[in-house]
Amino acid sequence: MLGLALATLRGRVVGFVASFVVLLLASALVTACGILMETGIRGGAEPDRYAVAPVIVAGADSLRPPGGTDIDSSALTERARVGDAVANDVRDVRGVARVEWVDPGLALGVHGGGDPGELRDRVAEALPEHTLRAYAGEDRAVAEFPQHAQARTMLLALSGSAGGTAQLIAVFVVAGTFGLLIQQRHRELALLRAVGATPRQVRTMILREVQVVATAAGVLGVAPGVALAYWLRGELAARGFVPPGFSLTVSPVPMVAAVLLGIGVAWLATWTAAYRATRIRPVEALGEAAVERRELGRGRAVAGVLVVVLGLTSLVTVSRMGGQIAAAAPAAASLVLIVAAALLGPLIVRGAYRLTGWIPARISPVSGYLAAAATRTSTRRRASAVAPLMLMVAFAGTSVFVETTQAHAADEQARGGTRAEYVLTPEEGAAGLPDTVAEQARALPGDPAVTEVVNTRVLTEESLDPTALLPIPDEAVPEDAVETMLMPATAQGVTTADLTSNLDLDVRSGSLDDLEGETVALSELTAEAADVRVGDQMDLWMGDGAKVRLRVVATYGRGLGFGAVTLPFDLARAHTTERLADQVLVSGADAASVEGLALASPEVGVTDRRGGLASRQRTRELDAWVDYALLGVISAYVAISVVNTLVMATGERVREFALLRLVGTTRRQLLGMLRWEALFIGGLALVVGGAGVLIALVPFSLAMTGTPVPYVPPLVGFGIVAVTLLVALLAMVVPARVALRTPPAEALTKPM
Repeated sequence: MLGLALATLRGRVVGFVASFVVLLLASALVTACGILMETGIRGGAEPDRYAVAPVIVAGADSLRPPGGTDIDSSALTERARVGDAVANDVRDVRGVARVEWVDPGLALGVHGGGDPGELRDRVAEALPEHTLRAYAGEDRAVAEFPQHAQARTMLLALSGSAGGTAQLIAVFVVAGTFGLLIQQRHRELALLRAVGATPRQVRTMILREVQVVATAAGVLGVAPGVALAYWLRGELAARGFVPPGFSLTVSPVPMVAAVLLGIGVAWLATWTAAYRATRIRPVEALGEAAVERRELGRGRAVAGVLVVVLGLTSLVTVSRMGGQIAAAAPAAASLVLIVAAALLGPLIVRGAYRLTGWIPARISPVSGYLAAAATRTSTRRRASAVAPLMLMVAFAGTSVFVETTQAHAADEQARGGTRAEYVLTPEEGAAGLPDTVAEQARALPGDPAVTEVVNTRVLTEESLDPTALLPIPDEAVPEDAVETMLMPATAQGVTTADLTSNLDLDVRSGSLDDLEGETVALSELTAEAADVRVGDQMDLWMGDGAKVRLRVVATYGRGLGFGAVTLPFDLARAHTTERLADQVLVSGADAASVEGLALASPEVGVTDRRGGLASRQRTRELDAWVDYALLGVISAYVAISVVNTLVMATGERVREFALLRLVGTTRRQLLGMLRWEALFIGGLALVVGGAGVLIALVPFSLAMTGTPVPYVPPLVGFGIVAVTLLVALLAMVVPARVALRTPPAEALTKPM
């Protein structure tokens, strides 16, 4: 069987090359995401200065949710201070010989004649919960290089989301490619059955072919995957997302996983497609090879309907949960809906043909008629060509327009809420603004309004209840069904004396005048996700891991522009690493006085309102770059896969083209037919894929911005339309031009 498999590989070079390319790219993509994930789990540096002591006491690097595990931990962006009281408590721990300040106020070295791990555990019992941690061994580098820990957390989250999406798309594309390949071989498989081959022998032959192709493609895709991972690391380092010296952790694990995943997906897709082709009688198979089966299998139809229900239900459920969980819903929901559309593809193609099939024949009597006839008699093949294009439209559209919708709303909110005339910021390299800057600004002529701002991140508790919309009583819901998650949220601390002169957060309830002491103001979206109102108490985890209980004094509408959480300035600053202001907003002072203040302090820079808004926009664009970079990589994979599929589908029709030419159809008419078909396939992919995008984005936009209309930049929208139509046109016309170089009589003698 292996010899026969190799022979058939030589006889179907185009189809297997296309499958090889898809698998190779899938292996590269999964390898790159796997390397980033492994780096997020195990990456880091060796301790340097902190290696002087076997145990280090420093701020915690992560926080575990109540009842959660280390896997559920969230990174902390700030580091708690180590005070003299903590140092005294550590001295009293059994086994501690002496302590020393390795980094005054930030890291305490602990020496002891026992095992460092046991000493660490005893010291940890004397530390405040959540905010401080004892480190030993290689973990001391986590305390010394907190930026490395943040980089690992970012890579873990990034590779997790991108890797999951990449694997789902890879499974979809690989399954579709191999399904089309088997569909094109119905006649060949039927002939093998007719001459005595058993169904098992035929399936074994096909699976051996797949093993050869998938193994070779998977192994050869590892090296490009490693190169892609290093390119991404370099780009992230260049933009400050990871430290310059942060290196990747590369082991055989993600490589082997990528190869095995490719082999497994290809094997499963091929077995599924080949099962029916080898189960029916040879005569029936020959008939289906000549005339396409029109009915949709019952199992496929039921699966398609179930997937539609699953996609819509999950979208509604997650959107109603609010918060960042809702923000993650559109991409997953749109992909699920496109999978459903692919399952129901022949029905969709048939319905689209009934609506529009008459148009080409009216406009172009020969080419249009031929295109309509070809579509009517081969809806399954057209569905196979439409499916990857739908995926490309849905994935690119959802991913891009989620970002543009949030960014546009954030820019509008920042523009509408910024009243400050001048913004004082630290110069590049400075940790923050000295406390004296705000006092100097208040002393400027004209009695200006001055607001101090410190930016940080906090963690809010959100409950993920998968049974929220199920019609079952609360008492029947298991206690462990509801999971508590810690969700990061942007936060700002502000002084309130002159706040309304510099910022307008669009207060919806309560008053920011009460923002002092143990209080908090929340964006409406955050308040909804936390299920709190003005006057309620809520638990909040600060950036250094400290848990605080605060009273909600106000809710506001401009959370995307200014942060989901607003805190009293002193409270927020006390839980930051540097304990310095990030901005000082000034209104009511003349430009010369403000610029003079900045010139007198080399570490202080100044900009006007427009410059401050531009700085916010640049920061948001930089944060969005990571998503766009991975979007570009995955989109390139999808686009190449689309071209592969369309080339395979067109290459199968060499005999059809030859017959049409023999009965008098001209080369120009054939190419015109293909242009009509490309327009039909590309247009249908845009309609169905666009519908999936809208279904996913409308509830997202409503939840995040308060309007059901997502922001679609016209140039980006037209670009997606143009690229989709261009890909369909080139992928069908170019291989057809090559095929038409062969004389018709010679083309008819080639094996199918």
